[in-house]
Amino acid sequence: MNPDFFTFGDVTFSAWRVALILAVVVCFAIGTWETRSQWPRGMGLWHVWRVALFFTAGGLIGARVLYVLLNWDAFLEFPYLLILPQLGAMSFHGGMAGAILFLYIWCRLNEINILYAIDLIAPYWALGYAIVRAFGCFMIGCCYGKVTDVSWAVTMVRVDDLPRHPVQLYAAGGAVIGMLIILYIREFSRFQGVATFSTIGLYGILRFVVEFFREEPVFWRGLTLAQIPSILMVVAAGLIIVWLYYGKKEKVDFNVCLFNGVQEEKGLVEEDSNISLVKETSKEDKRSQKQKRLSRKKRKKKRRKAVGGKKK
Repeated sequence: MNPDFFTFGDVTFSAWRVALILAVVVCFAIGTWETRSQWPRGMGLWHVWRVALFFTAGGLIGARVLYVLLNWDAFLEFPYLLILPQLGAMSFHGGMAGAILFLYIWCRLNEINILYAIDLIAPYWALGYAIVRAFGCFMIGCCYGKVTDVSWAVTMVRVDDLPRHPVQLYAAGGAVIGMLIILYIREFSRFQGVATFSTIGLYGILRFVVEFFREEPVFWRGLTLAQIPSILMVVAAGLIIVWLYYGKKEKVDFNVCLFNGVQEEKGLVEEDSNISLVKETSKEDKRSQKQKRLSRKKRKKKRRKAVGGKKK
């Protein structure tokens, strides 16, 4: 394990920084390719990159801010670290919150449907997390696991010479599985936002489980500090998903433009019923169902009259 990946001039690039850059580039490339192949109507390449850049910036800032707050005493002792922060010192819970907050603000300013936007990004969020954990955290030896005697244990040379759980690889493997689940949910879900909150819930489950193998101090009743918000994330995400399925009647149509105003800007509005708005489609479905019920009632009345006439 080598924390310094390579040196360019006087600048040393750690494995964590290289993994972060790799994650951003790979996720941007795959996300852009999928967007152009699956959601072509009204969604240009520039829109995808703007959303992804804003999302990434919010994640980095949020991750750094929460890390500083959790380690405030250390930063009071060495305040220069606030001005020259080390990129390796971050918190993923804060990154998730910052990314969603920044994306929400940007979507509000640009009149973009935020749930569609996050549903697009969600699988690659998990992929980026897996890349950073596997190639970044594991290479530099941070976020290490507890001492163990399992056959696949590893030694973190920056910590000690004891065999430990490779929790970074546990987290990376779980994130890859989560990405596949999110892709499946996004493909077959009937409601927008399910992939988004599934991502939040799955990360909460993953982090809660991995923390049992990670070397972290106990915060409350045998749980670490990271496990408390993880539980809240799972509960909140589960409740919202239930509400989306049983309390919300808007169906997802990913062939409809991701951005609310882009179709008008590019002149892509068509009269085809397949591109009609989701709400209007649901209203038409309700009207057709009412008409069917009325026609059934009329047929029943006619039959009753006919049977009564025969008896007479």
